[in-house]
Amino acid sequence: MKNLAHKKAHQSPVLEYGRILSHADGTFCVRTDFGETQARQAVGCLIRPREGDKVLLSLNGEDNDYILSVLEHDPETGDRTDMDFQGNVNLNVSRGSLVVQADQDISLISNDQIHCATDEITLNAKHGKVFVDAMSLVGRTVATQVERITAVALNVEQTFRRLTQRLDNAFRFIKEHEEVQSQSTRYLVDDLMAVHTKNTDLTSEEIVKINAEQIHLG
Repeated sequence: MKNLAHKKAHQSPVLEYGRILSHADGTFCVRTDFGETQARQAVGCLIRPREGDKVLLSLNGEDNDYILSVLEHDPETGDRTDMDFQGNVNLNVSRGSLVVQADQDISLISNDQIHCATDEITLNAKHGKVFVDAMSLVGRTVATQVERITAVALNVEQTFRRLTQRLDNAFRFIKEHEEVQSQSTRYLVDDLMAVHTKNTDLTSEEIVKINAEQIHLG
């Protein structure tokens, strides 16, 4: 039979209101009706207490006082609310959706990486800006529908197994040199093909063939 005389007496904590006076090294100095006490932020208290905030405390008189909840912010310290977590944090939602809504800005900031994994992603915005120092895109298919594209780059390199373009009108303005290297080249023109140059040099290793109903030279 256990000796009840050696059983440690258990003291139930007392709930008390307090006001944050200062904060240092993870400990808060809180003023209560019982005097000032040093309390730590409980894990379940997600909102970071600030000086002047009214808080709910758990007091047990054994230097294990905890701040359970922030009840009111001091209006003089502004309307910002901070939530603190230690270590890795997982937010799980079962059998439902998660909506993050703000009347103003939403920012995602990470010192390392931000990962997004989903079956489908949709972005809707009136205006968009993307600033990336180096970017890699890997995909199976890409389909775009835009009214106008303006691209400015110092160097562009493109590699395709097959490229098909369908255009109503095409204009290219090349300031210096253009060079095309291919195994074979074919131009099909329904009406008129006009070539205007200052000098023309046509060189063929074997055959030059011109077929037409009328040929005018000179």
